Amino acid sequence: MIKKNIDLSIIIPVYNVEKYLPHCLDSIFNQSLDNSDFEVIVVNDCSKGNCEEIIEEYKKKYNNIRLINHEYNKGLYQARRTGIFNSNGKYIMHVDGDDYLSLKEDNKDFLKNAINKLDSSNADILFFDCIHTDGEKEWKEQWFNPPNKNLKNNDEIIKYFYGNGCHTMWGKIYKKSVIDLAYKELKNIEHINLWEDLYQNLVISYFSNYSITINEEFYCYRYLQDSDSRGLRKTKEEKESVIYQIVSILKLINDFMEAKLLYKNYGYLSLDLLNVACYRAFCLYNELEYSVNSYTIYIYNKIDWIYKVVPSDMIKNIYIESVKNFINNKDILIEKSKSYLFSIIIFDKYIIIRICGIEIKLKNKSYQYKPIVITLNNLLQNIFSIKIDDKYFVLKILFIKLSFRLKLKN
Repeated sequence: MIKKNIDLSIIIPVYNVEKYLPHCLDSIFNQSLDNSDFEVIVVNDCSKGNCEEIIEEYKKKYNNIRLINHEYNKGLYQARRTGIFNSNGKYIMHVDGDDYLSLKEDNKDFLKNAINKLDSSNADILFFDCIHTDGEKEWKEQWFNPPNKNLKNNDEIIKYFYGNGCHTMWGKIYKKSVIDLAYKELKNIEHINLWEDLYQNLVISYFSNYSITINEEFYCYRYLQDSDSRGLRKTKEEKESVIYQIVSILKLINDFMEAKLLYKNYGYLSLDLLNVACYRAFCLYNELEYSVNSYTIYIYNKIDWIYKVVPSDMIKNIYIESVKNFINNKDILIEKSKSYLFSIIIFDKYIIIRICGIEIKLKNKSYQYKPIVITLNNLLQNIFSIKIDDKYFVLKILFIKLSFRLKLKN
């Protein structure tokens, strides 16, 4: 019997991943968090494997695990939704059935420590790090980028998710009261396996005011070539399903952003997010692996593809706000980047270095909303400059500023 008012609900959606499910469950029960303080909810989305038999075996050992069966296949979004609506925890954590939690001894107390930090900070979201594995080797992926600092207000959290943030449902622990607010806005739609996490996190961010980060690699993401997020689509029905899911999710995101007037302040941030998402969907639809070659093909077909899958209202809203953002900042960019010999511009998600007319463009790890421009002129001024006015003698040497008050003669 699972008690009410527990600390944590761990939701595991299952669809044809029974091969990996025992490892997933073992990694959860390996945690030092007392079984009476958390529950495991496995949602069987009409999987073709032996999910029920596996859970029955675990029920013999643990009284805090339960199984919920869907009557028919509803999709990943609905499986997570079912878990949420049947949860009792103060906090919610998602673990996909083919993934697992770190089994390292140093991580054994992770969930216990995470709950304590959430309670003491009153945070709405706790982020943690992740490693990727194919079963033989482990590695880090650049795209999985939890915030490197605590996000202290709603604006910072929204900018993280609408900008360059990671949108997976796993790798986070959410406050249940925030999830409840979000689910009043999240629409009830079936057969969605792609981008459901993007939609949910964009809505959740609207109701979140503070987040914390634990910089530990606790989640282990199993890289499976035939998973929903990477598997190639070969049949006509599979390709049509990709289009249906993308169009459905983007329409829901657009409707939410319009209803909450989010385009005005955050629409321009969605441009790069939309481009990356559309590229990945393009690869799925056209049976392409993620690579330089596939991205080149995408660029040549980008306009047609975007108009195929992105609602026209969303295109209009995002591009209008992106143009406005550029116009609002162009004077700063133009005025401060006149130096032809040398300049550094940090803006958007890029660092642009210009030396004698040669431009080098680097990707920035964080998003810079207002331009920071360093020119040869202001660099030299900080290395050495002298300024004299009626009252002060100001000397700058190697970025050190010395001010001397002048004695005025009568």
